Amino acid sequence: MVNCGNGAAGPTFDALAHALSASTDAFDFIRMFHSPDSSFPNGIPDPLLVENHAPTRDQVLAHNADFGIAFDGDFDRRFFFTRRGGLFQVSILLAFWHRYF
Repeated sequence: MVNCGNGAAGPTFDALAHALSASTDAFDFIRMFHSPDSSFPNGIPDPLLVENHAPTRDQVLAHNADFGIAFDGDFDRRFFFTRRGGLFQVSILLAFWHRYF
């Protein structure tokens, strides 16, 4: 589940998804609020606001998605959700990446 928040993330995510699907068919992305729209018809996409977590969380659960990711308007912040709808703390992810790489 990918929530682009009607911001800048949609077109960039499409390019990344295309590259991933060219190398493997293991990914099936469900997009929401995907098209850029500067009026932000679904609200300001700020991952720090708790009220912005519900749309992505609810769709992860509704679609039984493996995980969810939601981006802010200018695509420099994101928040992740587990398949059970829990918020995955970015600090844990950064620690994992640090150890892995």
